Amino acid sequence: MRRGAARLFSLYACCPKRKESRETMENRKQRTLTKVLLVIYLAMLTWLVLFKLSFSLSMFYRYQHINLIPFGASFLPDGRLNLAEILGNVFIFIPLGIFLKMLKPSWSFAKKTALCFSLSLVYEVLQYVFALGTTDVTDLLDNTVGGMLGIGLYILFKKWWKGKTDRVMNIFMLVFMALILAAVLYLNME
Repeated sequence: MRRGAARLFSLYACCPKRKESRETMENRKQRTLTKVLLVIYLAMLTWLVLFKLSFSLSMFYRYQHINLIPFGASFLPDGRLNLAEILGNVFIFIPLGIFLKMLKPSWSFAKKTALCFSLSLVYEVLQYVFALGTTDVTDLLDNTVGGMLGIGLYILFKKWWKGKTDRVMNIFMLVFMALILAAVLYLNME
C-alpha cells in the first residue's frame, strides 16, 4: 500500500511540472527556430558581403585593395561622407547582435562584441584573399557597431516584451529576411 501511495504522490507531484515542461518545450522550439534563422542570416550575409548579391560569377573581377584609414574610402568624389554605405554596413550586422543575445544570454557584452568583430574580420580577410573587393577597416568598425546595436536593441526589446521577446524577435527576423530576399530577387530580375 505504501508503494502505491508513493507512486500516486509522485504522479501528483509531477503534474505542476507539465506547465513548466510546455514552457520548456516552447523555449526549445524558439531556440531551434533562432538557430535556423541564424544560419539563414549568415548565408544571406555571406552572399551580400562576399558575392555582392550576385547570381552570376561573371560579375566578379579580380580586385584587391586594403584601406587601413578609418573612413578614408567613405567619401564621395565631391568630398561628402557616404552615409548610405556606412549605415548599410551598420544595419546588416544588427541582426547578428540580436541573435547572439538570444542564443548566448550569459555571454558578456564584450564577448558578443568580440564575436561580431571577428566575423566581420573574417569577411574582410576573405574579400582580400579571394580578390572580391576592398578590404576596409571602416567596414570592420561599422559592422562591429552594428552588432553592438543589435545587442542593445535586444536588451531594450526584452524590457518591453518580457517573456515573449524571443518569439517576437524570431517573427521579426523571419519577416525581415523574407522581405530582404524578395527585394534582392526582384532587383536582380530587372
